[in-house]
Amino acid sequence: MTESLVHSLIESGAYTDFIASSHPHLEHAVDPKLGHYFIAPLDIAEPLLPGLLRWALEQSQKVAPSLLKPQALFLGTPFEPYRQDDVLTRLSEISTLTPSLKETSKQYGTQCTVMTNISPTHARITELVENGFVLLPSFPDMVLDLRRLDDFESYLATLKAEDRSSVRRNKRVFSERGYTLEKVNDSSRYAEQLYRAYRPFFERAKVKWFPHSFEFFQNATAFGNSTRLFVARDEKGELAGFTMGYYDGETYHAGRLGVRPDLHHRDRVYFALLYTFIEDALALNAKILSLEPTAYRLKRHLGAQPKPVVNAVLGSSLFWKSALRFGKPLGLYLLRHLNRLKLLEANY
Repeated sequence: MTESLVHSLIESGAYTDFIASSHPHLEHAVDPKLGHYFIAPLDIAEPLLPGLLRWALEQSQKVAPSLLKPQALFLGTPFEPYRQDDVLTRLSEISTLTPSLKETSKQYGTQCTVMTNISPTHARITELVENGFVLLPSFPDMVLDLRRLDDFESYLATLKAEDRSSVRRNKRVFSERGYTLEKVNDSSRYAEQLYRAYRPFFERAKVKWFPHSFEFFQNATAFGNSTRLFVARDEKGELAGFTMGYYDGETYHAGRLGVRPDLHHRDRVYFALLYTFIEDALALNAKILSLEPTAYRLKRHLGAQPKPVVNAVLGSSLFWKSALRFGKPLGLYLLRHLNRLKLLEANY
């Protein structure tokens, strides 16, 4: 196995420099005890189902942002990978981190500490709970098991006939209309086009994480050797869209996908790009493909299965200590849809 994603990408000094230059507002840092962490607002409205309650909470956040959209100390990294089990695995005993957590929280004035997207069956979950962390559902990952597959044709054979025909039809239309796909190793050459293709996807997304900057795309391939960037070109040779993923020697992480705005819902460009994640993961003999959240129905038809994850939250301020202690049952109730695939497919 090659070096893990954490070692080859996240633990490199270049990654820290990259985040500092591309997302300075996140105040990313590395602590000897806490490892990677960053400071950012915690949007408690985003995981709620679209509707009146979510709208009301979003309006309330504007009135009392310090309480309802608090600054949080996030343990881990801002973007890669989606599931951060490895972050938890590498931490020291949670009980020994309390002084560092208090000191860092006081330094930045944060109201809570968050560890995002970890497995609810992780060996250290009990340790988190025993040290005051509250576990709340997060958006599940959609995962493809590739371990018994040799190539894209063997993958297609695992799909239902209707889904298999749909994939082949989408790929055929994409090809017949003059599009091609190419792996590129230098994102800086295409930064402006990548950013233009990405931005509309972010604006339309029902679930938003922290937005990427132009500088992110300019420098995304400037460190590590696990970044996988593919671009689609139209018949004139102009960039039509892109995929950007990360491979850690075992799991392929499908990070970002963007389509040129004028090609939205045209020529099956989106679908062909989505399939690129699967084809590239198979070509690298990846065991697992993490397709990440959203587009749940489409990804299920591609054979992916939901992998539940939770966010572990620890209150720092009096308000958030009380809210997490007494409000957990309400939180679990309001977030119950995150464990129900039919509801996720209907809304995301």
